[in-house]
Amino acid sequence: MIFEFPTIDILNKEFNLKDKSFEKEDLEIFSYQGADELKDSCLLLDKTDINLNLNGNDLWGIDLPVRISNGKFNKTIVLLGQDPLRKSEDYPDIKNKIVVSLPFAVNYNGRKLREETKKLIEYICDRGDSIYFTDIFKIYTGENLNNKDYKEVKELNVSIIKQELEMIKPDIIIASGNIAKEFVDKEDISKKYKIIRIPHYTTGPRNTKRYFEELKGFSKEPNKEFYVKKFEYLKEQIEKEELL
Repeated sequence: MIFEFPTIDILNKEFNLKDKSFEKEDLEIFSYQGADELKDSCLLLDKTDINLNLNGNDLWGIDLPVRISNGKFNKTIVLLGQDPLRKSEDYPDIKNKIVVSLPFAVNYNGRKLREETKKLIEYICDRGDSIYFTDIFKIYTGENLNNKDYKEVKELNVSIIKQELEMIKPDIIIASGNIAKEFVDKEDISKKYKIIRIPHYTTGPRNTKRYFEELKGFSKEPNKEFYVKKFEYLKEQIEKEELL
């Protein structure tokens, strides 16, 4: 599979980075979630590298959206999530930095993926299409940046994601989670693109029971069978949307 970063220039411009840029060649490897066998591709920035006056934790996050394909593709499906969640305990040796990394725990260097995410990527790539992972909120600081105190950040998020979609020109957008669903409705995104609305794709069974309880063999426990069924449910929604 080929990982591409087609919207890097948009992020560079909108964040107005000081002598910095998001480049694939700059990605470094750091341990993730305290486990040596799990690696996360990321680029470290100083907080002073962005021209935004923000509060928050000692570790921030910025998304680096990624498109995955087998090299050539007919269609592109966007998986639109919420925010680049970063926790200090996941990066115990990194302080007062911004971790620029890939959304949805997708990994450039082969980190083990969640079962349903792996199946979704393989399904889309194997049929000759691409999947583009991105989030509504482009920066995470540990504070709620969606409130009135951060009007500038809210406007920046909207500007970036609209530019991304204009460049990617998706055939389908999967709005994953309430924040993404609210965004596509408020900004009239559904007037330009086909939308599939689902609970956040990486959330656990207890939080998505109403969507999956009708499936045979459903379990509240986060077992492999549940994640496979969650993928199968989404695959069915994609194929239904394509027939419309």
